[in-house]
Amino acid sequence: MFNLIRPLHSGTKRTWSAGGVVCRSDNQGGVEVVLVGRPAEALWTLPKGTPEKGEPVEYTAVREVSEETGLQVHPIAHLRDTSHTFLKSAKSKTHASNNKPVKIYKTVHWYLMMAVGGDFANHDHEFDTVKWVKAPDAIQMLTFGNERRLIDDACLRLRNVLNHRETIRLNRRNTTVRSKKLTDAWDDYRWRSDPELAQLDATAPIAVTFDQFQRVFARSLSKAKTNSLHLAIDDEDGNHIGNCMCYDIDPAKRNAEFGIMIGQRECWNRGYGTDATRLLLQHAFDNLPVSSLFLHTLASNTRAQTAFNNAGFKPVDLVAKDGAEFVRMEVSATDMQPKRSLSYASSI
Repeated sequence: MFNLIRPLHSGTKRTWSAGGVVCRSDNQGGVEVVLVGRPAEALWTLPKGTPEKGEPVEYTAVREVSEETGLQVHPIAHLRDTSHTFLKSAKSKTHASNNKPVKIYKTVHWYLMMAVGGDFANHDHEFDTVKWVKAPDAIQMLTFGNERRLIDDACLRLRNVLNHRETIRLNRRNTTVRSKKLTDAWDDYRWRSDPELAQLDATAPIAVTFDQFQRVFARSLSKAKTNSLHLAIDDEDGNHIGNCMCYDIDPAKRNAEFGIMIGQRECWNRGYGTDATRLLLQHAFDNLPVSSLFLHTLASNTRAQTAFNNAGFKPVDLVAKDGAEFVRMEVSATDMQPKRSLSYASSI
């Protein structure tokens, strides 16, 4: 006889995983979504997986989606979390037959993602098939109802991303300097969390979650700024490799501070920084209320000083700040010779 009092499981365990809704425009006003599946089992799902030890949730999402799809992906925004329960066998080497299953309560953290490279041919063997599917068809195909409900939210968020207007695009040889966009947030977060990169600028790595960083990043893109200009740097293949900026723009003094970072280490010492600097200098002197720019770089960072000197900056002073010694370098509009080889798609 069935015992209503005796529990069917030995306890509850809470776990989590993370995944992504990878989306793109189909160029016809619609959206396509990446699904992974095992067609023989009639199983279609969104890519997701469990964390490695000590792994932050957003890194789990990126790694698992990349492994299961073969794509290189960037998270754009956090979507809603889903949850489900299931029973998992609790095996013991000595009394396996007496052990009851454990009830698993799992939360899945989902991110809207966009593919920035890779190929389906590189996906792992957890699923047999990976493919792009039109969003309405994906809703019909997905096996799990809580995943179907994510699609509409992801499509709405994607349209906001695609509607972002690029206002600046400058080109010099193999380097492009352009307006920032939401897809840059993941790179910026990784670079600003990197202790080695922070050390080069004598700063501390940021200590916030990607969700917190992304919300501030998105707000900054939506607000027009008059005292700063932040731009992204791309290589010849369109890969985001760094950032450059003019900030604390002072119309009264007609100057501003300049900053640059090449976050991708494999792109160091290849001329991208020098070219990006020259591009932004010319744009600033042509379009901003400034006639000179200055910067501070660590006195020990001779590589950066050489690059800045090649771009037109000259050392003018040594400055002690926060226990470190910096070289102040300056450049004026009259120091810069016209470079009409620059290509402007549009400008502010």
